[in-house]
Amino acid sequence: MRWLLSFLLFASCTMTLRADTFIYASMAPEKKIQAYRLNPKDGSLIAIDAIAVEGGPVSLCVDPDGKFLFASLRTIDSLARRAS
Repeated sequence: MRWLLSFLLFASCTMTLRADTFIYASMAPEKKIQAYRLNPKDGSLIAIDAIAVEGGPVSLCVDPDGKFLFASLRTIDSLARRAS
């Protein structure tokens, strides 16, 4: 439940609607990052990928060009990067 509240707060502060809007949710207990595509017509989320990582992802960030997703991994003190 805590990750959902954090995700909603993060999304409401940083989301801007464009042609393709992606939303990433940290699923720390499962050691995954869930990727969603936002449907611009009705605002629904479409699950597109579950990205497995080595540790529990906490903070997520997309670079300004939208090419990379970065995640800090709390349980192994590391940083993960994935090209989009």
